[in-house]
Amino acid sequence: MRIISSRFIFPRHTLTMLMMLPVMLAASCPSDIQGPYTCKIEFSCNNGCVVETSINTCDGGYLKNVNISSFASLKRLFIVKSHLEGNILHQIGLLQNLTHLDLWQNYLKGTFPLSFTNLTQLKHLYLYDNNFSGTFPLSFANLTRLEYLKLSHNNFSGSFVVPFNKLTRLEYLDLSSNNFIGTFPVSLTNLTRLNYLDLSANYLSGTIPSQLGSLKNLQRLILSQNQLTGPIPPSFGYMINLMFLDLSTNLLNGSIPKELGNLKKLTTLNLANNRLHGPIPSVLGLLTYLEFLNFGKNNISGSIPLEIADLESLQSLVLNDNRLSGKTHPKFGKLGRLEYLDFSSNLLSGNVFFHNPCSFRHLDLSHNHLTGIPLLTFCNSLFHLDLSCNNFTLEGFNLSNFPKLSYFNSSTTFKEHHRRNKKNILLKILLPIIVGFCFIVLGYVLYRHKKATKEKSQPEIKKHGDVYSILNYDGRIAYEDFINATEDFDLKYCIGRGGYGSVYEAKLPNGKTFALKKLHRFVAKQPSLNKSFMNEIQVLTNLRHRSIVKLYGFVADFGVAKVLDPNSFNQSVVVGTFGYIAPELAYSITVTEKCDVYSFGVLALDTIGGKHPGDQLMSLNSSNGYGAMLESILDKRIPYPNDRLIEKEILRVYDVALSCILTDPNSRPTMRHVSQELSKYDHL
Repeated sequence: MRIISSRFIFPRHTLTMLMMLPVMLAASCPSDIQGPYTCKIEFSCNNGCVVETSINTCDGGYLKNVNISSFASLKRLFIVKSHLEGNILHQIGLLQNLTHLDLWQNYLKGTFPLSFTNLTQLKHLYLYDNNFSGTFPLSFANLTRLEYLKLSHNNFSGSFVVPFNKLTRLEYLDLSSNNFIGTFPVSLTNLTRLNYLDLSANYLSGTIPSQLGSLKNLQRLILSQNQLTGPIPPSFGYMINLMFLDLSTNLLNGSIPKELGNLKKLTTLNLANNRLHGPIPSVLGLLTYLEFLNFGKNNISGSIPLEIADLESLQSLVLNDNRLSGKTHPKFGKLGRLEYLDFSSNLLSGNVFFHNPCSFRHLDLSHNHLTGIPLLTFCNSLFHLDLSCNNFTLEGFNLSNFPKLSYFNSSTTFKEHHRRNKKNILLKILLPIIVGFCFIVLGYVLYRHKKATKEKSQPEIKKHGDVYSILNYDGRIAYEDFINATEDFDLKYCIGRGGYGSVYEAKLPNGKTFALKKLHRFVAKQPSLNKSFMNEIQVLTNLRHRSIVKLYGFVADFGVAKVLDPNSFNQSVVVGTFGYIAPELAYSITVTEKCDVYSFGVLALDTIGGKHPGDQLMSLNSSNGYGAMLESILDKRIPYPNDRLIEKEILRVYDVALSCILTDPNSRPTMRHVSQELSKYDHL
């Protein structure tokens, strides 16, 4: 049996044609072709049949119309970094002999075809760095031979409903940087072969199941940047092969379990940015292979255990923003490999000891109560040094010992601290006296001014009442002012006209300007007007909500002037701003809840793009708008977001807006559904 491997490179404009001739390629292996080409393709053949193909690095080209269904014998397919776009190829599901499928770093989107259930021989599946969406594919439950699965950096959402316990051969699982929600999938704890698990940068909530400790083959566990709560399970101590543990940026509480001292192979331990409290367990000094330790931004208290000084492999130690107190022992000078040290924003006192000559690159001891620091000898690699806000002086400190230092802060040394304390005491005494005296003078001036103008202001108030003081929907006191200000609603003061009334600009004698809506005469004569209008005014007056303005009188335009007959659904005029009203409202005069949904969608697109979508509304109505690139739709006046999560959220709002402007009202979501969809991701 003879295997032939061939590699050849095609120009971008011939690649599409090549993919349309799979039968010819399957019949014989092509030889190398020379020339200035942009796309590289590799084939491996077995007895004239292609068993492996690789397409990668397509240098700005777009790989379209790929047809691979005739490669029936194909076992390994690699199309990576090739600008492959659109939905995933359904023909791939016909390649039942596939064992390796790599489609990472493309522009694929949508969900997975049902034909994926046929790939029962698949062992390696790498689909990361694409734009796939939807829930976790149910078809993956049939891929029982799967060993490596990487779906990171996509747009998957929803909770984990796939029974992972069927994928018992999985050794590598990476689902990070997606939008998964819900609790931690307990079925993952049955994957006893797993050695790599990454679920970071999602929205997982709830507690970490204690059964996770049964995964004794696990070497890397990354659950950071989620919303996990509760304590760290003591059962983690059973994962004796664990080398990398990252639970940072969650809502974990409780104390650090002493059982972590059993993880003798651990090189990285990151529990930063949680709500952990209590002391640091001294048994962590047994982790002799530990290189990176980060407990920063928690509520950890007590002193730094002396046993930490036994971690001679330690390169980075971060304990900032906690409540640590007490003397760093001279034994800490043993940490000769330490390059990054951050003890800032704690309650540490006394002296601090370091290894000399030092190997630091980053040293931050700021915002403590330290009183002594030894003279640091030559530190060739130190570039960040912050000793500010402590109680020691730096006499004899020589900056020439640190040739690469780019940041240095030594403010608030002992002498400066003493001077600032004296100034703070004076400020605490004098400031209340000065402020009190100013209030007395101000009160006296206001009193004299009020007394002097009382006679003059009282008639003005009676005639031109302050509309902001009108409560309980009794606004008739200001009616005369509006009549005079608009010269009995003269047309020259009209600034807008709607289906139920006209809007006038009214400048009152007190200098304040209002927009006043006056109902059309035919509307005002409706028998149900007065009762309905007064009822609505009374409800709005007593209503308190963050999204509804407070009502002071009848003098404010917030849409309340539109009164509908409760017994009629069809109106004789179109009400609303053209360009934002639903198309069915314009030609049928039928008011439904879906009209508001359409207006919301247009307004959302207007906000994202910085202008009204205008003539593009018809094209956006089709499915072509979904999955658009952010740079093509975002207002050019707004800086492009650097955070990938923010970019995803903007695209999510854009997709919701597209669903709101569908021509068929029945296809649009309800406003309740829109609100729920957007509220899921309020973390930003």
